Amino acid sequence: FYQDARDEIICLALHPTRPICAVGEAGKIPFIHVFDYETMTTVASFHGLHRRAVSNVIFDPSGRYLLSVGLDTYHTMVIYDWENGSVKAKAKTVEEKTLAVDFTRDGRGVVQVGVDFIRFWDISGRVLNYKTAIFQGKGKIQP
Repeated sequence: FYQDARDEIICLALHPTRPICAVGEAGKIPFIHVFDYETMTTVASFHGLHRRAVSNVIFDPSGRYLLSVGLDTYHTMVIYDWENGSVKAKAKTVEEKTLAVDFTRDGRGVVQVGVDFIRFWDISGRVLNYKTAIFQGKGKIQP
């Protein structure tokens, strides 16, 4: 069992090529733990950028970066260079709940989906810029 978690684990992501796992916790100022799931050894921890809980974590296709989304008012998104312990980029997103996030296949963007929104984020150095999908009443509601 992994025993370094301080609170309830809310989300989990597996590294694409290594026996590494990332988990996000609940809590007033929650932790993100990255650990080797074969030895249960913590290799990195992050704390202080999210509030209430970490709702989503995911590694980019190369495994170099780890993205997290918090349950704070604006569902802050943070991209970590997890092996170096640094933040690559961060941004406030929306007040609506984020249901899922994923990196694009080339790792240069992020798709964020939530209650009544879809955002396509471009990663430009330390800056995250987005375009919002426009929903219109042209489609038929499926039964």
